Amino acid sequence: MFFLTKTYRFSSLFSANKLSWLSGLLFFFLMLFVPYSYKFFRMLFLALIISFSIIKAVKDKTVWHPVIILWFLLFILHGVFFTLIGYDNIGAIRTMTVSFVWPVLFFLFIGVIDSEKKILNIFNVIYITGIIITLYTLYYFGCFFGLFPSSFLLALDMGHSIGIHNGFFEYRLYNISTLVALTPFMVGLLFVSKNRFTADKSKIKIILYILFVLMPLVILSGRRGLWVITACAPFIGLFWSHFKYGYSVIRPFARGLSVLSISLLLFFTFLTFCSSTITFDGFLSEVTSIIDFNENTSNSWKLTQAKLMFDGFVDKPLFGYGIGAEFPNGLRASSQQPWASELVYNKLLYDTGVFGITSYFLLIFCVFYGAYIVITKSNKYSDYMIATITMFSCFMLANASNPYINMFDYIWVLFLPICIINRYFIEKR
Repeated sequence: MFFLTKTYRFSSLFSANKLSWLSGLLFFFLMLFVPYSYKFFRMLFLALIISFSIIKAVKDKTVWHPVIILWFLLFILHGVFFTLIGYDNIGAIRTMTVSFVWPVLFFLFIGVIDSEKKILNIFNVIYITGIIITLYTLYYFGCFFGLFPSSFLLALDMGHSIGIHNGFFEYRLYNISTLVALTPFMVGLLFVSKNRFTADKSKIKIILYILFVLMPLVILSGRRGLWVITACAPFIGLFWSHFKYGYSVIRPFARGLSVLSISLLLFFTFLTFCSSTITFDGFLSEVTSIIDFNENTSNSWKLTQAKLMFDGFVDKPLFGYGIGAEFPNGLRASSQQPWASELVYNKLLYDTGVFGITSYFLLIFCVFYGAYIVITKSNKYSDYMIATITMFSCFMLANASNPYINMFDYIWVLFLPICIINRYFIEKR
């Protein structure tokens, strides 16, 4: 009887653990595929994940390495300290989610990821979501041009919109922002060959197909930041992977660059000879607008913000005005969030001064250094890290002009490499 009771309790705990983990993976999929939407359902999953994470944290405090605990403590203290400096700022309370609440949540989540298998699960979710986003976008285009019949899939809250202006076709879906992480992640996977994820060679072929299709979608998104990081991703992947494989990474680099180049060549050929609505000149005009600070109102507006924030920084150079501070001279980048700016690093300098931005980037440097240690020292986790840190590097580059890191749906990109570093240090210990 005692044996049966213990067996029942063990099976119940196992089922609860498995259910909680599957809920976490589903929650992660929803973050990637339908960001900003279906918040009620996602909150239900989040509540379940938080409950499980707290229970696990209470039962087992060895799931975090002391170095990772120290990093999170410093990261959270950075946010709290500069929030207190600007305690009376209009956005001080609202920004506490970014500087305190979300880091605490992800600290708990990292404790749940206690094996290579769970990291593999996360990789599979990103990989599958990449396929689904690509197919869904193609289906949406097909419906718009009358090639496919409409269905319930178009009723999803995805922010659908398509516009054609000045010889350029541009579409909008909420999950375009996910491509900022997903595209360099897929590129990074081309450089790895020895982990459990890439053991199935068919996955690499599918990734090449997905990247081939993604290139035109990236161009048509109209996101200039996404264009830049997509162009940089193969070179960033080459940089990180060479620490592990040396000159042998030239082959996957050439393969990835060839796929992206051929895709772009075919796309431009289509624009030149087959399309009357979308023209190469229209695309070229979009590209040149990146450095146009006169006629491009978006660029001139960002330049104005940057100048005003720098002038404000000069008045309080050491510790800034505190997190959540409004812009000087009554300037507002957003009526709903008057403290917010697309220029994340400029705003960080304005809010926290030299001390704040230096300490912040020292913490980010620690992530890069930890990634370097994993890539060069670990046989088990190095390939996971190559793809992850390629994604993270591109993500930090994209944040220069887009506040992805201030959004819950994308801040996971910061904490995934920390999760892998944590597993490496724990297993080494």
